[in-house]
Amino acid sequence: MEPEEEPGGAAVREVYEEAGVKGKLGRLLGIFEVKMLSRAMLKLLNEHHKMYFYEIMGFQLLLCYETRKV
Repeated sequence: MEPEEEPGGAAVREVYEEAGVKGKLGRLLGIFEVKMLSRAMLKLLNEHHKMYFYEIMGFQLLLCYETRKV
């Protein structure tokens, strides 16, 4: 989330940026607060992070990803 961004706006932007899906913000499903684990030091940081979960409604796929054979 950008410093001056609202959680709902960030959710819509992230879904578009990460999945190529554009939609409208639905209802807030929940907010979870967690302490973050530092991977490098394997200890709990004194930082709390909030995760917001929303419904995304009326979505439309805007980007097509090529399927790759491995």
